[in-house]
Amino acid sequence: MTNKSMPVQRNGSPGVGSGAFLAIQKWRRGGSSGPGWVVRGASRAGAWLGAVAVLLAASAQAQVTAFTYQGRLNDGDKPATGIYDMTFWLYSAATGGSPARGPETHASVPVSSGLFSVTLNFGDKCFDGTPYWLEMAVRTNGESGFTTLSPRRPLSPAPYAIYATTAGEARTVAASNVVGVLSSAQVPLPPANVALLERDQTFTGNNRFSSPVELTNAANQVAGKFTGDGAALTNLTATALVGIAPSAASLTGPLAGDVTGWQGTTVVSTVGGLPASGVASGATAANFATPTNVLGAIVRRDPCDSSFAAGTVTGRFVGDGSGLTNLPTAPPYYAAPSGAVLVSLFSPDAALVAGGYRQFMSTAVPSWVNGATVNAPTARSGQTTVWSGQAMIVWGGTAGGTAYMSSGAMYDPAMDVWSTLSSVGAPTARLGHVAVWADTQMIVWGGKGATGYLGNGARFNPAMQTWLALPTSGAPSARMSHVAVWTGSKMVVWGGINLSGLLADGALYDPAVNQWSPLNVPGAPEARMDATAVWTGDRMIVWGGTGESGELDTGGELVFTNGLPVQWLATSLSNAPAARIGHTAVWAGDRMIIWGGQSGGTPLNDGGTLCPACNEWKGVSITNAPAPRYDHAVVWTGTEMLIAGGANASGALSTSAGYDPGTQQWRPLSNVGGPLARSLLGAAWSGTEILLFGGNSGSSTVASLQRLSPQPAWYFYRKL
Repeated sequence: MTNKSMPVQRNGSPGVGSGAFLAIQKWRRGGSSGPGWVVRGASRAGAWLGAVAVLLAASAQAQVTAFTYQGRLNDGDKPATGIYDMTFWLYSAATGGSPARGPETHASVPVSSGLFSVTLNFGDKCFDGTPYWLEMAVRTNGESGFTTLSPRRPLSPAPYAIYATTAGEARTVAASNVVGVLSSAQVPLPPANVALLERDQTFTGNNRFSSPVELTNAANQVAGKFTGDGAALTNLTATALVGIAPSAASLTGPLAGDVTGWQGTTVVSTVGGLPASGVASGATAANFATPTNVLGAIVRRDPCDSSFAAGTVTGRFVGDGSGLTNLPTAPPYYAAPSGAVLVSLFSPDAALVAGGYRQFMSTAVPSWVNGATVNAPTARSGQTTVWSGQAMIVWGGTAGGTAYMSSGAMYDPAMDVWSTLSSVGAPTARLGHVAVWADTQMIVWGGKGATGYLGNGARFNPAMQTWLALPTSGAPSARMSHVAVWTGSKMVVWGGINLSGLLADGALYDPAVNQWSPLNVPGAPEARMDATAVWTGDRMIVWGGTGESGELDTGGELVFTNGLPVQWLATSLSNAPAARIGHTAVWAGDRMIIWGGQSGGTPLNDGGTLCPACNEWKGVSITNAPAPRYDHAVVWTGTEMLIAGGANASGALSTSAGYDPGTQQWRPLSNVGGPLARSLLGAAWSGTEILLFGGNSGSSTVASLQRLSPQPAWYFYRKL
């Protein structure tokens, strides 16, 4: 970037001293056609405002927290004239870091012959002696985005800082700032009945300490008479016990260990871990299990030497055998009687055929069904989709390019009916936002719209058909392509991208109190966008996406305790899937499953599963896996991960498949009924069907809703 800004100019101002003005000129970012500005100069707080502060103090006026900031805006080599929007931040460093205060935005600032003036107010207790730099962003009134100016300007102290609003009272003072020696007359003495440190004390009356008292000096001695049951006394020696030994009748409490029961009625229940009955009968230790026995192993006693070892237990078993495991490789159905019928998912099933079975019938797979079109949302892609428990809710997205949308609808599969969402109070049109279902309402936040990156949102109540705007106070900075999960009480937002670049921060929103709280937990993963995230019940797992150097194969786990985030843990790198974007992730009850996406432009059809309990990755089977793809849809049925649609080098795909992590087997889903090829689509699981809506098909967006019961084909075999 080339900075051709003019030098700082100082113009005299009668009666108030020299005023520092800002020279601001346009600049262009590489490859961009939009204008920007670079600012040089100083704040009125460091020069002109200082003289005014002296005059105000002389007039005995109250000091306020606002100050005037003036500057000059150049358009090329000429002073600018017009209406501009300006935004200001305070930073505690000349470069990098996060804003200490701000943003403070001033809309429609008039600029005449290059000169402008704004009043800035960053609030009380801000200027406490900490060095600050002012960062400014500017745009022509009505443009879609701001341009941040560089470098930041240091703020100098003003004469008003000599006398602060709190000069008449003492606040927190560091010990290093207290100098000199105070006389005894300046230090008031406490009353005579107040205990002082490092002095001999005499306490009279009844002294009670409601909390535990700890004596840290080993030489401390406590003299006197103690009462109580002595239940907490430890490390007593026989020589320390004096007086008359208590009678058995005065002892209370049960005995533990080999000797059990209450005093006076003790019972020898075990000796060395062996039952007392075995000892009384003359049995030896060989008759009883030893610590070397392995849990779950079958142990038999050798009648010759009374030893124990793993061996075969013979006998006749009855029952349905549902709890038997590790059966011989020879299938148990080999011994089934003639005429027995079994059902298989495969045709032919080689194992059944080898066991003497023959296929005699089958059931067809269900067909894809087209949903209703009346009141359906208009064609779009990139929309958010949530399942409310009764309906699929679709909102936002784009009709193509920057044709952002702020509309949506609900689809009830039981009635095959669409109902349009209310537009009253709805958020502005956007893409790249997030949405979560929060028990009774859908919460939408962030994204990008016609005005740029967005830091607002709203929640929608389907029962009342009402929108309620989310507060912006305490909300994360505006962003898109971030992740969000619902913890059961809060929405967690993290990552994404905005004008500042990739982000590694976030916040929590609590709808019960309608309030944001910062996510101040150290150890967050690398900043990224387009990652995936799942909620496990006690943590949010973030993985993959695009980082500063490209696709990522890393992630993090934000662990919660008592509903609050307490630490970030890095996900394991051992056996982790390859770095990727455009992939999907689901929580499968005890593990996260990652699948598909692309790496370096190459579509993928592999993935991995991560179990938080062991922090270990395992691969997803690629046997019979569907074709490589990215930007597909995914749902978890409770037993299977279903993937549908997506795109690869050939374009949009119409195929779908199911993956069972228990058996590590893929199976194709039905292609009957003409499922539409599409990518960037939305999906929901109704409990019995997968529902698909919208997406890109070729160069167009679509508004088609299709649904499928993922029941596989069944093949029936009869024993000959």
